[in-house]
Amino acid sequence: MNDKKTDITATIVKLLEGEGFSPRAVEYYLKQINVGRIKEPSASFVFTGPCGDTVEIYLLIKGEVIEDAKFITTGCSASFCSGSALTEILKGKTLKEAEEIEGEDILKHLGGSFPAQKVHCVHLVKRVLEEALAQYRKKHSKRVDPK
Repeated sequence: MNDKKTDITATIVKLLEGEGFSPRAVEYYLKQINVGRIKEPSASFVFTGPCGDTVEIYLLIKGEVIEDAKFITTGCSASFCSGSALTEILKGKTLKEAEEIEGEDILKHLGGSFPAQKVHCVHLVKRVLEEALAQYRKKHSKRVDPK
């Protein structure tokens, strides 16, 4: 059984690398880094992109710092890689730093090599993050009493 799993993993690696995924992106896909839910997230958001991939993000925020980040996707391997990369980048960042993350930052974190036809997945996870942060800011903004 273990040999069969090893053969399947080797096949997946070969396919992903053949498509242009970097070794780090392949590792994120195989290990499913940060895939899952946070039980009581401070912020979360779900969105389905034009390609049909759905991404959910969950953030645990203490003060102004993102302590944990997880995601779930019903998308392709590129959505998994992008979600893993983004959530790894987010951990320990302030909200301001998280708001400044660009698609290029995610691609760079993935090791630079990523199929051009899959770059939209990077922008999908970034959009989900932006919406989660915007909702969090709106929910936690200080209300000024109009007197």
